[in-house]
Amino acid sequence: MKFKKVDFSKNYRIESVPSKDQPELAKKGVGAFPGTVQAITVGFNRTLNRAVNTGLDIHSPEILSLPKEEKDKAVEWIKQAKEELENLIGQPGYLDPTSDGWFSELATVLIETGQDLKIRVNGHDNYLRPSMSHRDKIALLVLANNPNFPQSKEDIKKPQFRDARYYLTTDDELQTVIETQLSDKKKIYVHLNELFKEGANKNRPWEVAFYVGLIRKKIGSISNLELNLHNAIESDKDTAKKFIEACEMSEEKLLLHNMFEKAILYGIVKYGKDDMYYRGSMNYRNTKEGSIEFLEMPSMLTELAGLREAVAKEDKKHNK
Repeated sequence: MKFKKVDFSKNYRIESVPSKDQPELAKKGVGAFPGTVQAITVGFNRTLNRAVNTGLDIHSPEILSLPKEEKDKAVEWIKQAKEELENLIGQPGYLDPTSDGWFSELATVLIETGQDLKIRVNGHDNYLRPSMSHRDKIALLVLANNPNFPQSKEDIKKPQFRDARYYLTTDDELQTVIETQLSDKKKIYVHLNELFKEGANKNRPWEVAFYVGLIRKKIGSISNLELNLHNAIESDKDTAKKFIEACEMSEEKLLLHNMFEKAILYGIVKYGKDDMYYRGSMNYRNTKEGSIEFLEMPSMLTELAGLREAVAKEDKKHNK
């Protein structure tokens, strides 16, 4: 891990990662059953006989590998932070890398999912307030320097954190997430109004619904489509994201995307030949987006026209 100068002036939170394997837990937004307790400590290198990933070791590889100017600043910060913490604890040397202090109760972070599904850290709420508590400072150092603990909401999407139950975040990050969600909700309602307002292109709502995976052909009334689209967006974040994507596409681009998707559904375009999408003897690209961009090239006008014709024929059969 790279050296991380932890900001003790912020308030941090431990949040739950919704389970990917247990639907009943995922619905409740948690990743562990009530009563689950996870104990997190720093690591230990038996060869060197010292604690690792403490964030306070001036002789750690993360510090020694830094350029001189950066290293000097890091060493200065570590010495000051370590001295201040040890003064608060009342034991000089307590946080030395060779000290048992790193494996004491004080330096162990206990994260629990309560029966009420609330997250608790070291017996209190899920907040870490390092500016107010030296134990919270140590807990933050342990978590922030743990290579197996997600450091943000964004981190939980990464494959190395697939089995993580909890993640570290800040009020600032959560506020940004909330603002993004609010912004997306505003976009959704603006786009819905544009799609279904009087005088709007009557075909576009069907194309948008196809793009998000809600329909495969036109069935039912436009009012039912509006209701179904609204419900799908409200109940599924991925659908909402794809809805915004579709609405922000040009008409030409949206139709091209949907035509290519239909070509795959009808078996006109296949995947596998040289790990690419292809039609007959014509290879496209190894992704849908790449294949669509390939078809937009001026040199592919004839192939694109042929593909459109083949899809149109199948459309007639499937929409009878």
